[in-house]
Amino acid sequence: MALSDLSSMPRRPRLLVVTNLYPPVVVGGYEVECRDVVEHLRSTYEIDVLTSRDGRRRAAPRPDVHRILPRASENRFGVLLAPFHTWTGVRRVERFLEGRDYDLVFVWNAVGLPHLAISRLAEHIPRLAFRVCEQWFSGLYERDLFLRYLRPQDTRAGQWWSVLVRRAHRLWGFRAVGPRSQPAAVCWNSEFLRGTVAPPPAVEIVHEVVVHPVNAAADALTTLRREPPAGDPIVVFVGRVVEDKGIDTAIEALSELLRRHGVRARLRVIGNGPRTYLAALRRRAEAVGVADLVDLVGPRRGDTLRDELAAASAWVVPSRWEEPAPMVAIEASLARIPLVATRVGGIPELVRDGEEAVLFERDDALGCAAALAEVLQGGRSVADRSTRAFRRAQGLSFGPYLRRVEGFIETALASPPAEERTDRPSRAATAEG
Repeated sequence: MALSDLSSMPRRPRLLVVTNLYPPVVVGGYEVECRDVVEHLRSTYEIDVLTSRDGRRRAAPRPDVHRILPRASENRFGVLLAPFHTWTGVRRVERFLEGRDYDLVFVWNAVGLPHLAISRLAEHIPRLAFRVCEQWFSGLYERDLFLRYLRPQDTRAGQWWSVLVRRAHRLWGFRAVGPRSQPAAVCWNSEFLRGTVAPPPAVEIVHEVVVHPVNAAADALTTLRREPPAGDPIVVFVGRVVEDKGIDTAIEALSELLRRHGVRARLRVIGNGPRTYLAALRRRAEAVGVADLVDLVGPRRGDTLRDELAAASAWVVPSRWEEPAPMVAIEASLARIPLVATRVGGIPELVRDGEEAVLFERDDALGCAAALAEVLQGGRSVADRSTRAFRRAQGLSFGPYLRRVEGFIETALASPPAEERTDRPSRAATAEG
């Protein structure tokens, strides 16, 4: 089914996009990616967004964005409230669906949302699709905070409370999952994620593709005019300032870069994070003797971010967790800023070691320092690597990305509704960027 075929239908197909956070509520890049996709697809589809109540007071009201779902944190408080979040979420979904008719529910991120609410949507809407950007997908239903109560061995909220919740569950008759396996199309954001995340038992994958992530703002980086300063070269980190991102490794590498390679450089940490972790980074910089070379500058956007990037001689991505597909790797490539990154998760899938970036092992400050020394010395090899990275990233930019997502949605809409499906196709993913 092509886009031209969809436009000739009696009515435009109707999509319901479900995500835990939606701009202006932003934690990482995936919320912005979701928003950009939704705004683009509106020219072809009628789209509603169903998301959590987070940020509802500061978000301008929109008739097509419904901020009604509860969202829980995975801590003791969230575990205790999980039954109420689930019962509230299911009831709100059921009321929301009254008088509404959708052709496809597209679940973008379900972290913290009541999984039974998603199950209800899958039961009432004939086609189901997922955009999977992180490891949460394998725990759909199985690791839901409320559904854990239904397992007698799980008493993390206290035995008496767990018993009470199980009795209430039997009284009110919620089903743990849908009445049968739920056929779904899945759009992974990396081959790494597809290969390491097992689909949840209640989901039968009938179509899957791999589409690497990017958002609309990334394309503007192709016009960035780089002007590194004449003094100490600047290394930038851009992202959430949390322990998983490995910024402490980059700070230690800055010290080793000076001590072992005689290269004095500055590290500009662009992003926000918990005050306790920011304080820990300052202490670490003092301990290794580079406090005067590390700047925790906070978040930057728009022209101020472009100014920071224009001055950069290198972009470091020192992640220690298995990042499925960090957008910053593509953004650095589009900006032609030499990239130094850890060999974790889907990073080697986006940029190849020695071809488009210099990679090092996680938590390896010496390896990071050596990679930075190679990049900061400049020369033809560094310039050629940046050119190759730019050319590769052009194929992963926002225009090609949108075409791949459009193709995924078309295929998902063309599939038979769940109640009509009789085939059981084997998994066969298509890599699409």
